[in-house]
Amino acid sequence: MLLHDKLIQTVVDTLGEDDKNVSKIIELIRASRDLQHRDPREVYSDVLKFLTHLEFEPEEAEMHWNTILQHHQEITQTLQRNVGLRVAMLDYFININKKIENPKIIEIAIFEETQRSALTDALTGLYNRRYFEEVLFREIHRAKRYDLNTSLLFLDVDNFKKYNDTYGHSVGDQLLTDVGELIRKSLREADIPVRYGGEEFAVILPETSGQEAVYVAERIRRAIAQHYEECNGDNPAWLEQVTVSIGIASFPIDAQFPGELVEKADLAMYRAKKDGKNRVCLFFQERRIFVRVDAIYPVSYQLMDNSHDRRTHSKNISGGGILFYTDQPLELDQNLRLQIDLTPQERVIQAEAKVVRVVQYDEKGTNPYEIGISFTRIDPSDRAALIKCVRDRTS
Repeated sequence: MLLHDKLIQTVVDTLGEDDKNVSKIIELIRASRDLQHRDPREVYSDVLKFLTHLEFEPEEAEMHWNTILQHHQEITQTLQRNVGLRVAMLDYFININKKIENPKIIEIAIFEETQRSALTDALTGLYNRRYFEEVLFREIHRAKRYDLNTSLLFLDVDNFKKYNDTYGHSVGDQLLTDVGELIRKSLREADIPVRYGGEEFAVILPETSGQEAVYVAERIRRAIAQHYEECNGDNPAWLEQVTVSIGIASFPIDAQFPGELVEKADLAMYRAKKDGKNRVCLFFQERRIFVRVDAIYPVSYQLMDNSHDRRTHSKNISGGGILFYTDQPLELDQNLRLQIDLTPQERVIQAEAKVVRVVQYDEKGTNPYEIGISFTRIDPSDRAALIKCVRDRTS
């Protein structure tokens, strides 16, 4: 029998007198299955935290759980009546393990409501910044321990101040509530949606790489854009589409610590806004030593594992790389070969490059993706020709 199923049966057997708590704990155990690389023993940590509000590492939590079950059996036999698991648990943590010094008796519904108020945003019902900081720290710690990815989305409602000034705070509040609900509906059960502050939201994505996070972010962005596109007629005075800009950063590739991950996701979000809003932008560490200028040149590229040439055109160029449009996303760090036709100089640049940026900026366009590449191999004379093009355009 799997650990999850065994623990569910134990909970049913030991808390059978309280259907409400049984159902909540079973829901908690089953939800943990969504995290495929999670240590199964972390379920013990979750159950004990739910019942006692104490936090333990998985190994210690498993030990406490088994000891509590044994203690419950011993008390029941001694008193010749079932004292209930929670009584045995309280006695264990007060008199035997002594983790609790001054216990208070409180109705679980009142406790849950108090806890919910402390951890959730009153307007949107999403988690608040305090809870966000606790969970992000915990998820980064877990990702380091088990060699996992963790990604963070930062979202900002485009043109919110203007919308708020046009319709007033009550309508602005309703917009934030609706956006929060659309975010929630677009997520998996294991994801953690947060109202970070004002019109900014965040989503913690456990066990998710940056490229996987792009798909989650795009699902959110499309859901919000489509929702307000359908009901735009409700506010005829508002001529702009309600959209969000989303930035993504990931552990460990972009940051090693929670605060650093927040900073990188925030920078990526502002890059999405700067590039035109209503788009998703992955963080990338840009180490430019070359000036970049807007320039449209014919470009063809070929994936290293595919002989098929794809043709497009550049958006800007530099001596270190280019930005071009394409009809499909490429993966970060993907290697490719490309040719750039510098028409005025009658020169074709050939180079090998690596993808460092992927942004979807217009899902209805012919080439809706912007791909940023950095040269990994290029002839010095070809690089010099690119630099000359840049100088000619800036002189």
